[in-house]
Amino acid sequence: MADQSIHPLIPAGEETVEFQLDGRTVTARKGESIIQVAAREGVYVPHYCWHPSLSVAGNCRLCLVEMHMPNPRDPGKLQKLPKPVIGCQTPVAPGSAVFTQSELAKSCQNGMMEFLLVNHPLDCPICDRGGECMLQRYSMEYGGGHSRMLDKKRKFRKPQFDPLIDIERNRCIMCTRCVRFCDEVAGEHVMGVFDRGAANYIGTFGLGPVSNIFSGNVIDLCPVGCLTSKPFRFRARVWELTQTQSTGVLDASGPKVTHWTRNGRLYRTTPPSRKYHDTYTVNEDTQEFIDNLHRFGSDFGKHPSRWDEARVRMGANLLPAAWGEAVRGAAAGLARVKANHGADSLAVLVSPRATNEEAYLAARFARTTLGTDSVDWRSGARSTSAAQAIDLAFEYAGGDLEEKFDALFLLSGDHQHTTPTLALHLKEWARIMGRPVVMFGHHHDAYFAEHAELLFSVGPGETAAALRMLWSILMATGAQDAMKAELADMTASTPAQVDRLIEILRGAKRGLVVQNLDDMNGTFLAHEVPAAVATTQAAGLGWRYLPITKARNAIGMNVLGVQPGLLPADQPAMLRHWGVKELRNTGGVSAPELLDAIEAGHVKGLLCLGADALFDYADDARVLAALEKLEYFAVSDLFESEFTKRADAFFPAASNLERDGTYLDIQGNIARLTAAEGPSGASKPDWELVAALGRAMGDEGYAKYRSAADVFADWIRVAAPRFRGTFDGLRLAGPANDITIADPGGARRLSPDYNPGDFRQDGAHFRGTSQELLALQHEPPAPEVAGHGAYLLAYGAHVQGEDYHLNRASIAGLLKVAPYVEINEADAKTIGVENNGRVAITLPGGCSVEATARVKAHGPAKGVLWMPSNTAALDIRREQRVLRVEAVVLEAAPAEPEFAGAAH
Repeated sequence: MADQSIHPLIPAGEETVEFQLDGRTVTARKGESIIQVAAREGVYVPHYCWHPSLSVAGNCRLCLVEMHMPNPRDPGKLQKLPKPVIGCQTPVAPGSAVFTQSELAKSCQNGMMEFLLVNHPLDCPICDRGGECMLQRYSMEYGGGHSRMLDKKRKFRKPQFDPLIDIERNRCIMCTRCVRFCDEVAGEHVMGVFDRGAANYIGTFGLGPVSNIFSGNVIDLCPVGCLTSKPFRFRARVWELTQTQSTGVLDASGPKVTHWTRNGRLYRTTPPSRKYHDTYTVNEDTQEFIDNLHRFGSDFGKHPSRWDEARVRMGANLLPAAWGEAVRGAAAGLARVKANHGADSLAVLVSPRATNEEAYLAARFARTTLGTDSVDWRSGARSTSAAQAIDLAFEYAGGDLEEKFDALFLLSGDHQHTTPTLALHLKEWARIMGRPVVMFGHHHDAYFAEHAELLFSVGPGETAAALRMLWSILMATGAQDAMKAELADMTASTPAQVDRLIEILRGAKRGLVVQNLDDMNGTFLAHEVPAAVATTQAAGLGWRYLPITKARNAIGMNVLGVQPGLLPADQPAMLRHWGVKELRNTGGVSAPELLDAIEAGHVKGLLCLGADALFDYADDARVLAALEKLEYFAVSDLFESEFTKRADAFFPAASNLERDGTYLDIQGNIARLTAAEGPSGASKPDWELVAALGRAMGDEGYAKYRSAADVFADWIRVAAPRFRGTFDGLRLAGPANDITIADPGGARRLSPDYNPGDFRQDGAHFRGTSQELLALQHEPPAPEVAGHGAYLLAYGAHVQGEDYHLNRASIAGLLKVAPYVEINEADAKTIGVENNGRVAITLPGGCSVEATARVKAHGPAKGVLWMPSNTAALDIRREQRVLRVEAVVLEAAPAEPEFAGAAH
């Protein structure tokens, strides 16, 4: 075995081999393919079908290389193999020699390119892939100068099977990347190869849509112009557009993205572009997949309902005003409420999509300028106990994906539709490395269930009790056999499966427990979070706990103290930065208590940064009635809405494409939000509004904040004193702006290629640090069940459901999911419903909703139906109990999945 120390990219302990690659000796893992080693060694082997995240197909044969093997009769000499070998499927052999640039290799590449172009229409001038097409580039680099094709070319009719993806089958080279991506990564077998021989083609079963949240990635993976983006079709050429590297704002996964703009208009969003073949483009071999929400839904700031001018109330109307005039009026209004009723009568509500800079100044403004501790972001929490449980979860949230795990323990919830990109990374690691996956609770995410080794099912609200029993077994606090039998009975499993679970938990060197904080609207978090944390601790020192929520900057809000009684850890440093001697901390009103406090007359004035915080309350009628009781209400937002119509002062906010700042993702990694265009009208980022309000109220300490970088420098010294990076250093590298068209956003220049997920050297990992052992002392109460019937209804938030910003994307109707209900396979047989059939669900009180049935072999527990809480015609976003389904009625005939619903 070769010495591993000679190659830093191969972990110690792995068996290696040495061979010759284009005349030089290289080291590889045993079993690696030639193309994998060549890619790592900087030797480019042309390919179409091979992709690092997909299984090997060996379709295109463009990676043919020349290979010499040791002569069996004379091992000291090499003999040429009689035929070239394909680099993607051939493992490296010790002592062999591989030549990627030989005459034989070049001849094979030339011949395969001619073969692949035989039926291609050669329609580059009208193809959207022009300028970033592998076929186009390879024809120049590896192909011949002319075609010998004289016969008629194969032609297909053009189908319209998907609302977001356009297909031109005449351009397809049958690499099957799209098919393998859907099967292996996206997790749904919806695409396939149809027909045979020269007549074969790519399609979907039943000509239905590509029904998964990651479907847009087949556009990037397609090496030719077969699969392209319908929203981007015929709108622009890629070389005309300015690239801005940024981060997504629609969920807490925080994927890295590139916005492609021109003249202040967003044309498309893709995974981050990287320098590839001497230009910044989307690498066709990228493994940085993004979900459809960020790909197609990032243009919500261009919605017609956007207000881009400040407004102040004049009688019954909100009339346009100068931005400075509105600031002075809002400062006077808040000061008047404070003078009349005291500082405790004021509150600040912050959007969970606010940047760290906006959150930091909001916390400072509330506590020092207004003098109130009533500042919060947790309007999505349905109760104070749920909000407190979220705080506890973040206190112990030490889990991340930087150190790969040996086992994955998933608690109830639809993880794929809470934090899609994070769920993809979790599932891919488990799939590729074969790590055991355990699912525990009332709902098993179907995205992971196919790869799960063990599934333990309980009823809604019973997860905490089952986790307590598991904790007792791990802590050995009673008769082991009896407790294992009881846990098996509670979770519809067997004692043997419980034994295997204990073996996994105790045997993993590094395990990850993932808990969905949005499941059941947080109804049972007060008991489930402590139980999950305690179980993680009991499993061993190698286990980590990772809570997830779709709230984009939940970790940033928590770190920066944007909630009552919670302040950054280094208070003296914070006070110095804020220019105050002490804080008046009275234990303010939390977001779940805010509506009660307004209705009771305790809160008289409200500053709301982002009206999506009000939308998160999920009870519009009550919110609007509460706003009417306020003596002064100022709001910063992008859009005209029922909330903004109640305001005394309205401030136009900058959109996700118009502001700079930083975010923390749910793992605690910091990422840069970068402006891709100039502000619309008088729109300004919320940090600038807060600083202006502070100055207008007499605090000159805000004068030092002239840019987002200034605010960043302030908060990062408090929250991460060991950080050694810079605000500009957070940007990913991008192309020089050589576009002659004026673009106020501009491309990124001269910035280093920087990975926002690797901050250990800079001291900016934001993780839960508590080491205190949790002891489970009180039994959780039995869940409250409303109604009567044979089935229980579980529910949870869905990133493609009703959303304040996504609702305003240009193609929101195609991105939003229609109502559906997941049904266990056994229950579906009892009801008599088939997959994609239509059912009517009747809930307590007689209300009912029609939905598409999704029959899952491993989904909800038996006897449990699961439905997204923010997609149904009836709104169950504010429920705080288990609902019993009073009736499940089949419709007259099954219906095909709708484009807007079952797809995407």
